[in-house]
Amino acid sequence: MRTQTEAFHLLQNIYTNEVMMDEKRRIFRMLYRHMMEQLSYLHMQSIVTEKAKDRMRYFRLYAYMPGENIFKSMQHVFNTARGEKVHDRAETNRHVQNIYCALYKPAGLKNPVIPDEFWNTPIGTACLVAEHGPGAVEEILNDVEKALEDVSEST
Repeated sequence: MRTQTEAFHLLQNIYTNEVMMDEKRRIFRMLYRHMMEQLSYLHMQSIVTEKAKDRMRYFRLYAYMPGENIFKSMQHVFNTARGEKVHDRAETNRHVQNIYCALYKPAGLKNPVIPDEFWNTPIGTACLVAEHGPGAVEEILNDVEKALEDVSEST
């Protein structure tokens, strides 16, 4: 059993800037595809102008969007998972709920329906850490640590 400090150190090594950017891009593609599907059900996909598509390409490339949005929520959760001090528990919970709702709240339901495989993604693991602390992902950290040791031994 590792200490909280050791767990956060390992999480800092896992959640590199590249990993976080890739995950933000993956989530953006998922949400964009979903948005376009929903617009097509209403036969309204033409309301997305070329200017809007250009802006979305920019957002996807840089995984950044100004204002309160999914990228800000993801960055907050990643920072928390990397051990950044949580000053406002309610704000962290709000960001976690934003992620859950944006990704898994179907139309007509009040609560998100989160699939089990979500918890094995970088953002899913970060959400667990943000909500419950690094102890909630101890098994995942053990697997990562073992994989890192195996890589070190093979080189």
